[in-house]
Amino acid sequence: EILIGLVGSEMCIRDSIDSVVNQTYNNLQIIVVNDGSIDNSLQILNTYNDDRLQIITKENGGLSSARNEGLKYVVGDYILFIDSDDWIHLNMINVMIKEAIKTDADIVSIYEKRVMSDDVIEEDMQIANVSSYQGKDCLSQLLLNRIPNYVWGKLYRSELFTKSKVTFPVGQNYEDVATSYKLFSYCNKLSVIHKQYYYYFIRENSICLLYTSPSPRDRSVS
Repeated sequence: EILIGLVGSEMCIRDSIDSVVNQTYNNLQIIVVNDGSIDNSLQILNTYNDDRLQIITKENGGLSSARNEGLKYVVGDYILFIDSDDWIHLNMINVMIKEAIKTDADIVSIYEKRVMSDDVIEEDMQIANVSSYQGKDCLSQLLLNRIPNYVWGKLYRSELFTKSKVTFPVGQNYEDVATSYKLFSYCNKLSVIHKQYYYYFIRENSICLLYTSPSPRDRSVS
């Protein structure tokens, strides 16, 4: 499953959705939660004719509320979060899925490239160093800030959410910090791909400018 929380992102949402629907790995369920957007985001979404795209509209409740709503519709083996003003490399999901199946990883993490515009130079995706961790070392990598403390940019085994019973804290800033460690505490195997596959768009009013966080083919991704 791909979960995208849509919160007023008409300037970026097309880049975000295009990067998902055009992935080289296409066995996807794409869940977009329209969190009461009052701009043209929903109209842009409705221009897509893709059976994999599922649009859910709800009253505005914030990003955490949108993610929690989207989790109710997950049916796939894996979950990947993307913020609606970000986008991903067209081969990212394929690379992460292959790694998850190869190593039986519960979480596969990549790195982000922070950008100020959509003019991104694509990287060579063929060679990437991968680090693997097991047991308590999975959580340690997160707590020691050796991998980004965000829920996006990571492929999660769906079972982690049912085991941890995690939900995102509604009405709270830095919701990723309050959530990631819970998921990692249930992680038995972690793979870290040392490449920047996730393109993180920096807005002038972004809260992240003010704070830095101390299967085979028939398998589906949610």
